[in-house]
Amino acid sequence: GERGRYRLVREARDADGDEALGEDPVHDAEVNRNFAHAFEEHTPRAGLFPTHEPETRALCEFVLAHRDIALVVVYGEVMNLAKDPKTAPDSGRSRGRIPPREVLSEDGGWLGELGRRYRAATGNTAKGAEDDAGTFQGWAYHHRGLATLCITPFEVPIDDKTAKPARGEKAPVEESADAEEAPMAEESAQSEETPKPEAAADAPKSKDSKPSDDAKRLVWLEANGAADAHLGWSSFEHPELGPVEIGGWRPYALAEPPAALGADIAKKHFEFLVSLGDVLARPRLVEVNAHELAPGLFEVTGVLENDALLPMQTAAARRARTVRPARVTLEETSGVLAGPLQELVRELEGAGGRHELRWLVQASSASALRVSFDTDHAGRQSITAEVNR
Repeated sequence: GERGRYRLVREARDADGDEALGEDPVHDAEVNRNFAHAFEEHTPRAGLFPTHEPETRALCEFVLAHRDIALVVVYGEVMNLAKDPKTAPDSGRSRGRIPPREVLSEDGGWLGELGRRYRAATGNTAKGAEDDAGTFQGWAYHHRGLATLCITPFEVPIDDKTAKPARGEKAPVEESADAEEAPMAEESAQSEETPKPEAAADAPKSKDSKPSDDAKRLVWLEANGAADAHLGWSSFEHPELGPVEIGGWRPYALAEPPAALGADIAKKHFEFLVSLGDVLARPRLVEVNAHELAPGLFEVTGVLENDALLPMQTAAARRARTVRPARVTLEETSGVLAGPLQELVRELEGAGGRHELRWLVQASSASALRVSFDTDHAGRQSITAEVNR
């Protein structure tokens, strides 16, 4: 009177004897979940503590040692260019509150614009993952204040209307397990786990049953030349489970594109990557003038502008205070009567941001009146003031 049952598990062994298969990540933790941002305590994939993994620590040390980094681009599971970003106001900058997990509202404009440019350039419809807990991407933006783009270059579409089964075939309709990058082992009918209703071996199929997401992925992959993406089930004698069947998705079948599409995807993404050089912050001194008020007395004015898309500092950088502001100085400092000897400019928005400068200086000649600025990541400049009488 018992009903046959089965369950799907990742192909693995019970290495630690806790009667759970393959639950311990290889090498104890995932490198890209071992960073300090939103670190997930007491989870196997996160590791013992932030930067416990040597690769994680090495990457953090590299970023800390290179203060000239202006933009971070990460290709992986997290995606923030698929749609306009979710944003949140920075209400805790001065109150000691926990910062928001979302992109700060002031950074939503340039990130949304880059997302629109990315989608137009690549045609990529991958949604990727939004969870950036413990990732390098989240650490680079929230902790270091770096402008960060997260890209999932490819994802098997499940709503593509062009991929159809071959003539005379029907699309599979049975539900499968969550998509995995490794083949799955099917345990024998002696499993003690209660199956999901749709997984019951004798469950009748409805006439309205629709293809599962995995079935749609399989149809698309086969239509695009990846006929071996899914392995048929075959019997296997498992050391712990006994008789099982092994099959399912090949490793990386859902993460890497079919060979015929790879070159075009790489070309479009490379062209987009190269185009990012034009969006980096480029502050420049313009309209630097010296107006002679009286013999030997000058009013020096100037404007610092940024015509590029990215701001000189992101809102996250201003919150974390991790990026050195631009330092503007008047090189002739002995005769400065009014105005700062050194001015620090923290906020200079992109797409035409301006910051005005003014000094009152006593000097024998206007040729000594030079204004300069320098930054760690956006260049430096020095210019002599033009005299207006």
